[in-house]
Parts: sequence; C-alpha cells; structure tokens
Amino acid sequence: MRRAGAGGSSGTVLGPSPSTGDPPSIMLGSGRLRNAMGGTVSVAEGVMRLWHLVFAVAVVAVVMTLVRDDAGRVAVIVFGFGVGECAFATAALMALFQTVGAFGKARGPIAHAAAIAATTLVLATASTIMVAWLFVGAWLVGVSLG
Repeated sequence: MRRAGAGGSSGTVLGPSPSTGDPPSIMLGSGRLRNAMGGTVSVAEGVMRLWHLVFAVAVVAVVMTLVRDDAGRVAVIVFGFGVGECAFATAALMALFQTVGAFGKARGPIAHAAAIAATTLVLATASTIMVAWLFVGAWLVGVSLG
C-alpha cells in the first residue's frame, strides 16, 4: 500500500502520512492511537483484558470473604475510608500549592487579597470534607458492629 502524499516513494505504511497533521482516529478505522509520549499504541491495548476481569473477581472475592467477620468488616471499612482520606488530602495539598503559588505571583493588593481568600477557601473546604469523610467512616464502623 502506497502512501498518498509520499511523492513517489514506495513503502508500506500503517496510518496516514505524518506530514498531514491528521491525528489517527478510531472512528475512521485507524488501528493505532497516539499515547502521551508521542508514540503510537495499538487500540486493543487500551481495553480491558481477561486478566483484568480475573483480578477484579479475585479482589471482590477476597473482600466478600473478609466482610463476613466483624474484624474483617471493620478492616475493609477502615482501609477504604483511609484510601479516601489519602486521596482527599492529596487533592487538597495540590490545590493549596496552587493557591500559595497564586499568592506568590500576585501583583497588587487586590490580587493578594484574592489569593489569600482562595487559600482560606481551600483550607476550609478541604478540612470540612476530610472531617466529614472521617466521621462517615467512624459512623459506618459503629453501625457495622451493631
């Protein structure tokens, strides 16, 4: 198969010419996608494989086995809510770094006041969400124990 705009050169090609600037598309039948590194990967690599399903079923089986006992149920609740707390804390820290960076970039008193207000809002919102998540987890542990 010859490339459409190759200027008479012969050779095989899997997709459109790199000089056309057209990105590969699943809808147009191209079998490859661009990844974040600039290369291409097969479309089939992005879908769920059979081992993903087997792993998911195994994880669900282990969790269902653990929650039959009171101690296992508490452990699953604490682990799940602990992972949630870590995710919320990471997101809050990243937002806080952005607001502190905005304070450093601020020029003038109004921009500084806006950056301080944003920092205050991030701290208040993140603290509220994390404490509420903690209390919901504690309530769920209490309810599960009866």
